[in-house]
Amino acid sequence: PGINLLPIIIDYVAALLVVAAGAGFLVWRNKKKVTHSLNYVYTGTSGIPDLPDFVSVGLLNGEPIDYYDSNIHKAVLRQDWMAKIEESDYWEMQNNILNNHKHWFKNSIKILKDRFNQTEDAHEQYGYNGNDFISLDLKTMR
Repeated sequence: PGINLLPIIIDYVAALLVVAAGAGFLVWRNKKKVTHSLNYVYTGTSGIPDLPDFVSVGLLNGEPIDYYDSNIHKAVLRQDWMAKIEESDYWEMQNNILNNHKHWFKNSIKILKDRFNQTEDAHEQYGYNGNDFISLDLKTMR
């Protein structure tokens, strides 16, 4: 049986509300030849009070296993079995990795806003499976 992997999408929307989202994945087989997928979905925002600047959700075979956001600054378990990880420094390492991703997203958003001169107005673009679904060209209004 095949596993439908989430496509790797890095999509940036720069405006007053700037949103960046990305995903990374790892696929492996164990000794019983069972395929598993590990995905991390990242979302970054800018300019929204009380909303985290960065959110990460880890998914194992499509099920959430951990959650991190820039307001709480630490990974939170989403599955009880994750508490059984015996490596004492795993969660500290995970928090450091996600904190670095947060800074990378923040810098990437700033670079994109500068390059596209996005200091005001709004831009919305919708996609599905890596392709445009709905978009609006403000010049042609189409």
